[in-house]
Amino acid sequence: KLKIKVTPLNKKPTNITVPVALVKRVAKIGNGISGILGNGSISSVQLEEILELAEEGATGEILNIEAEDGTEITIEICQ
Repeated sequence: KLKIKVTPLNKKPTNITVPVALVKRVAKIGNGISGILGNGSISSVQLEEILELAEEGATGEILNIEAEDGTEITIEICQ
């Protein structure tokens, strides 16, 4: 599973937990989730690398970025 936390500047965070298989399928459709999170802060290349890590059994926080608008995005792989 991927835990995704999106924290807009000065706003309450949004927490999302989704199965890796679902993320893979959504990513194949149009822009996938990369266009939804942080105004495109996560590129399709980064998303593919995240999915590869999850499939290889990695766990823990793997991405923590701050978008231009101050939104913080954290992605964690959990079992």
